[in-house]
Amino acid sequence: MDELLGRKTPHSAPAEQAVIGSMLIDSRCIPEVLERLKADEFYIKLNHDIYETIYAMFSYGQTIDPVTVLDQMKVRGVYQDNCENYLAEVMRITPTAANVLEYAAIVRDRALLRRHKKKVGRKTQTEAKQGEHTSEKIDIVAYDNRGFNFGFATGMGYRRSC
Repeated sequence: MDELLGRKTPHSAPAEQAVIGSMLIDSRCIPEVLERLKADEFYIKLNHDIYETIYAMFSYGQTIDPVTVLDQMKVRGVYQDNCENYLAEVMRITPTAANVLEYAAIVRDRALLRRHKKKVGRKTQTEAKQGEHTSEKIDIVAYDNRGFNFGFATGMGYRRSC
């Protein structure tokens, strides 16, 4: 619905790709990433599937590199025809694995924004069904052009949230 109205769902494809690329470039960063991110925080389905595959492989102490990840994606039934090229491209465009925790923070923040947006949408629908004037009662998250939450508006006026 948001896409139909010209609003984008908060996510960062470059950050998601950089997390995946970093984990493939330098497997030493995997434990720290797994502590900070969940697979559900990835918006792009292919990134979600790759992350889940890496998570499972790490949990079983398996070697993690592009070849083994692709093989395990086939075993798990999530392999797609473009996976091999996608992994190669993700590794090529990842600036450095040294900043992986920054990339992970961006992914996590966008996931938080999506959850908040979804929660606000449910509240609006519930109040609309009850015949309440949602514009006077509900907090509306305001996003800047990068999708960052910079405040919220209420029936009482605008307040800064940071």
